[in-house]
Amino acid sequence: VNAIDAGRRADKLIDGSGLSGSGDILSQTHSAPGNTTADYFLGSATGNGIVFTLPAAAKVASAHLWQYDRPGLTSRGFNAFDMSFSTDGGVTFPTTITLALTQGTGAPPTPVQTLGFAQQSRVTHIRFHNITNFGDPSWIGLSEVRFGSVGPLSLGQPTSSNIQSGQATVSTSVSQAVDA
Repeated sequence: VNAIDAGRRADKLIDGSGLSGSGDILSQTHSAPGNTTADYFLGSATGNGIVFTLPAAAKVASAHLWQYDRPGLTSRGFNAFDMSFSTDGGVTFPTTITLALTQGTGAPPTPVQTLGFAQQSRVTHIRFHNITNFGDPSWIGLSEVRFGSVGPLSLGQPTSSNIQSGQATVSTSVSQAVDA
């Protein structure tokens, strides 16, 4: 994965950098678009993917995403993408759904967009792939990600971030137990 600079690593999607507000994380906004310590960029507008590795099997029924919303550059934000689920440790991803985000307004702070779907059980890995943006020829950006079941499956500080074979792999810790 190519990035604009070393600060825009995959772990920025789950570390809470750029989020502001108090209370429940889903009421917080992302207020730092374009901040190299708070956003993540895929280095090409095509052929990229991100794999989230959960530390334990979990039920997942929603994705909570904070769109890339830098003024004048909202065309870089996620548009449509496939989200696939693995229940065998990331060996196969047999279930795939297609989701789409609304383009940012270019006027942060940016609220969360919650995308619900049929509950997936015993999920160990979640992959975003076939990602499109809103027309930027070079970059695809996203600010923050959480997954949810009954309540948000909160991904805490990452335990590691690896870049391999054009895929960003983000290992996470779960701060809220979810019955798989």
